[in-house]
This record gives sequence, structure tokens and C-alpha cells, in this order.
Amino acid sequence: MKPSYAEEYKVRETVMGPIFDQLLQSPEDFPVTLVFCNGSNLCHLNRDLIIRAGGRSKVSKDSPFVALHSDQDPTVVSRVLSDLVSERPTIKLILTTSYLGMGFDSPHVSRVIHYEPPSDLIDYVQQIGRCGRNGQQAEAILYYNATDLGHVRQHPGGKEVDKFCKHDGCFRKALMEYYHCTVATLENCCNFCSN
Repeated sequence: MKPSYAEEYKVRETVMGPIFDQLLQSPEDFPVTLVFCNGSNLCHLNRDLIIRAGGRSKVSKDSPFVALHSDQDPTVVSRVLSDLVSERPTIKLILTTSYLGMGFDSPHVSRVIHYEPPSDLIDYVQQIGRCGRNGQQAEAILYYNATDLGHVRQHPGGKEVDKFCKHDGCFRKALMEYYHCTVATLENCCNFCSN
């Protein structure tokens, strides 16, 4: 059964509300963050963030957040990408679909959040690879629930994502094993290794 709009809003508020508040209260201290989500959630999260920021009339081209997708105005895309490779980016949170998953190289992205799991581990690795590009410590956060995993399992490669999300061990090691690689170090690795 599909969750109601109120239930979906509650999930968005629980997951992203604190992150949005941190951004709006201290944009200068907020790490440059990519939030990957599907197109429908991109619209909902963008609207939630605009409302939280005081409404459309309070949001300007100088806002610390933006939504980017494949149908975006090329002028907006150019402005955002230029900002993200500048010395001091002013855009700190980018809501995006898989649009920025490959070929985007900003040395300032230090956090990637997946609002829901991607459809396969190849996309996941490409997308988390957008952060920590200059060697700095980076953070990848993956949110999911049983409904998300049910949708993911319907995609080719989705069973691997489901298995990864339910993995009870080092997440870096699990990804490396998927690609038949060995792990060089498990230091500062993942939340499993930290605990």
C-alpha cells in the first residue's frame, strides 16, 4: 500500500528537516552536500526547503541551495557548476537526480546523501564518488526503508542494493568485494566500523 502524502511528508521532515535547518541557520559552516533522489522526491524536497526558507519570495539566486536535474535551464546549470568549482562556493546544498552522478568534479563536495537507495550499486559508487575529490574526509549517507527496498528490488541490480543496505559489516568492504577489490584500510571507514 502506498503511503499517504502526510506519511511521506513526515518521513521527509524526519530525514531532511534537521539538515535543512542546519543549512538555513549556518550556511557558511554547512558542508557542500549533494542530495540524490528521484524526480518526484526532488520536487517535494525542493518545495519543503523553499517553504522552510520563507517561501519563494525569500529565495533568490544567491540562496545556499538549488535543485538540479536534466531539464534544468542551462544558465542555471552553468551558474551552479561555476560556483561549485570556485574558491569559496556559496551554494552548499544541491538536490539532484542522477544528473550529477558522473562527470561532475568539484573539490568542495564533502558529503553525499541518498534520500532513497539508487537502483544499482554502480550508480551508488558513481554518486558517492562525487565527494572527497580533493582527498578530504568525506561522508556518504544512505537513507532507506522497507518500501524503498521493495521498489529497488524491482530494478536490475536492485537485489545487490537491497543486500548492501541490509549488510551487517563494513560497508566499504562490501562495496570493494562487489567490485572484486581488496580494502586498503578500514580506518575512518563507515558507521559499522566506527561502532
